[in-house]
Amino acid sequence: QLTAVLTTDNEALSPVIDMNRLSVNTIQNIISNNGGSETTATGGTEVARYITKKIELAEQADVATVYVNVLKPGGSDVDLYWRATAGDEDITAVAWTVQTGTDGAIPFNDTNFKEVRYDIDPFGTGSSFSSIQFKIVMQGSVSSTPPLIKDFRAICAT
Repeated sequence: QLTAVLTTDNEALSPVIDMNRLSVNTIQNIISNNGGSETTATGGTEVARYITKKIELAEQADVATVYVNVLKPGGSDVDLYWRATAGDEDITAVAWTVQTGTDGAIPFNDTNFKEVRYDIDPFGTGSSFSSIQFKIVMQGSVSSTPPLIKDFRAICAT
């Protein structure tokens, strides 16, 4: 059952509901907040994940800098994971590593995206990698206000 209150400030217009074109669209975001491990090479406990394809670099790099814009409502969280290889190793067999943002924790915000920066040095100073992959895990307990991400960028350099 749907109840509607129709009003207008224009006395020349009368609000109308067209029963022939009436429809309702309902959406539920699928999100979880299980608090389990996402570091295993395959699988994980959360349902809202974005995993990039394997990025093979033309030249080896020492560090990666990742930028992503995040909207994080209260009761939600966003985590960045990465995995890298130095040679012909199968990247799908490598465990994920969680990365903390350079600016610290992402603040809660219901209305504005905040750019978050991550500085990643996969194998320590002086060691290079030839391929890298990223996973963004979005967690939340309210499906109507999930965290949102946009403008994901990764820069790999020596």
